[in-house]
Amino acid sequence: MEKKVLLVDDDEEVLALLAATLERANYSTSCVENASECLKMLSLDLYPVVISDIKMPDMDGLTLLTKIKELNPDIQVILITAYATIDAAILALKNSATSYLKKPFDSDELVLQTNNAFAKYRQIEDNKKLIEELRYAKEYNEKIIENLVYTLVVFDEHGNIKKINRAMENLLGYAQADIVGQPSTKIFTEEFKVAKWGELLKEKKAEDFPIEFLSKDGKKIRVLFSGTLMRNAEGATVGLIGTTKSQKQKV
Repeated sequence: MEKKVLLVDDDEEVLALLAATLERANYSTSCVENASECLKMLSLDLYPVVISDIKMPDMDGLTLLTKIKELNPDIQVILITAYATIDAAILALKNSATSYLKKPFDSDELVLQTNNAFAKYRQIEDNKKLIEELRYAKEYNEKIIENLVYTLVVFDEHGNIKKINRAMENLLGYAQADIVGQPSTKIFTEEFKVAKWGELLKEKKAEDFPIEFLSKDGKKIRVLFSGTLMRNAEGATVGLIGTTKSQKQKV
């Protein structure tokens, strides 16, 4: 990321001093003399950091700060003024300024504050990328799960169905939206719930375990299940994942 800073001040000498100081610190600077030019520049190009005077003829720095944040809330703004007061500093920070410096500014402090502002901008952008990567990974994993050839049922902490994948939809005739929130036992026949459900829950893994599902249209679907019982940190069963061998169905 290019270390670009946009400088805004109606005093040419101040602009030249700001630019020279920051360029010695390896920043690339652009200079404008009023807030209108600043907003135009920001509409054409990205500047992670803006350093602006507060007292300017066309628009004061606090108003400019608000407009910059409306344009791009990630841009970091440092305000500089010769009229430094505690109240002005507090107001600037309340209006989302990154920091506040007074004229005549200290060169080391200017560089330090600019470094901090740029680091903050970079952190925000890195966090946004990370969130996007996590969102993509979640969607990718969901897609994999949805299209598994394995049958998958996930329960919540109350024993209700939280998710089924496409293989289970095809097996039972339910769309996921039809069954989510229903008791896990809804998809099993009464005979299986009485005779085998408790026995299955005691297992960690199953090999050709006879399960009798109940489809949406009321058909009994007898399968041999081979797979794993998923458990949470407390040891409670929260799902089944595995393969099924179909047996003869009866109406």
